[in-house]
Amino acid sequence: MRAEREPVLDLCDENLEGPKISPDNTSLLLNGQLLAKTGVFPKGEIIPFRRTKLTEDVLAANKKNEPLKDLFMHLIRIGALVVFVTTSSEIARIGASAIDNANAWQNANTLPSESGLKFGGSFSLEQYGLTLENYKTAWGKEQYAKAMADLKDLHENEKINDFRIEFQWKDVVDANGKFDPGLNKQMLNYLFSQPDINLTINLGIKTFRWPEQNVKGPYLNEVNAISKRDAIVHSTDTLADESIQYESEVLNDLQNTYSKDKLSQVKVIQFNNECKNRFGDDAVEIDDATNIKSVDNVINNFPEFAKAEFLFNSAGFFDIEGIDNLLQQLREKYPQIKLGMGIDYYGSDVGSVKLLFVGDANPEKLPGLDRVDPLFYDNFLGKDFQKAKDDASKVNYKEVVTELEAEPWDGNAKLPGNIVLDFNYATERAIDILPSKNQTKAQDDVEVDVWGLEYLMKNKYDPQVKQILQEIKETNSK
Repeated sequence: MRAEREPVLDLCDENLEGPKISPDNTSLLLNGQLLAKTGVFPKGEIIPFRRTKLTEDVLAANKKNEPLKDLFMHLIRIGALVVFVTTSSEIARIGASAIDNANAWQNANTLPSESGLKFGGSFSLEQYGLTLENYKTAWGKEQYAKAMADLKDLHENEKINDFRIEFQWKDVVDANGKFDPGLNKQMLNYLFSQPDINLTINLGIKTFRWPEQNVKGPYLNEVNAISKRDAIVHSTDTLADESIQYESEVLNDLQNTYSKDKLSQVKVIQFNNECKNRFGDDAVEIDDATNIKSVDNVINNFPEFAKAEFLFNSAGFFDIEGIDNLLQQLREKYPQIKLGMGIDYYGSDVGSVKLLFVGDANPEKLPGLDRVDPLFYDNFLGKDFQKAKDDASKVNYKEVVTELEAEPWDGNAKLPGNIVLDFNYATERAIDILPSKNQTKAQDDVEVDVWGLEYLMKNKYDPQVKQILQEIKETNSK
């Protein structure tokens, strides 16, 4: 009877991926498992051995895993392709941004001729040192006269018709906690006497101008405690209800003092300036539920203001996504109300950024920073500006630049803002943030609001500032 031949293992067999001879030349291994142990293997020869159950199991498992290995390699190839395409797209986008940035500087000798462009601005009595406690003093009356002269000049000579004003909590409540609207009365009487003026009123715990959380007395103690807790004002906090009470007192006083026709000049109501940004003394942010409660209060209790646009703004591009989410919640709750997103944009300034080993990132002290701006950073850190522009159409809200920097952070600096080239550059870039006129349903103009009108008026005889004011006037006169 013919003897059965021993099974033979061919080292070139396709079914056996990577069989290895052990270092001591006594064993054959596959994927680290023993296939055979028959003594020393002559190099380059076919090796006879008897297949064991272990051998068969290993071979079967290896063959069973082949589809998974193929799928894994296929996914790796797809992933590599996606990374390549995405990286190429990002490089192209960043490159395009750099070209846009360079073109903006090249064209900065003149303002852009954007259709629908208009300049507005923020105006604060507190910038003249005025408070509820001092405005009736001899010094206070003198300062108030200066403030009113500047306000009238801005409107009547520089042709600014859109003003954002604030009702700082600390300056509408006296030392005894009683509501007192006296500080703002003279200013309001003038503004409401000019039918071509459109007003944005800023209310809340956070209003524009330092120290941002503009409250006093026992309310300030509450802000301080929250700042130390988690730095977020929640709708369940007593402070949230107290702030809505003060907002109600302001709105009620306006409603009782001025006619419906005059109140129609209040086009926008803004609660809590830069509500997502923790900044200033006792820094806090305001949660969405608190902001929504403020809107609820207006819609339910103050019909004269319910037709106004409700605006919330971001500090640069750092919290655009949070503002966008808040507006989406409001749109879901109130499909018919007017909504607005404000973006604070600081041109060639990098804000109050501290750089390692350098200190303040002042463009005048660090050459090259005046050629970089938040739009350029945004292309590295995300695409928030573009997302907001896209969502302005989807969610149906208007976008404005609520603060275009025209007031240097450092009192000795000339940047940002009060050099003509810088102002023009910043305006050009600010326009890039916003949808064009009529590009979305809510975008009826391209509004850029200047931050630092008080500063410009203080320095209006400076040749550079004088030209900036002339450009604003010519643009708004079109």
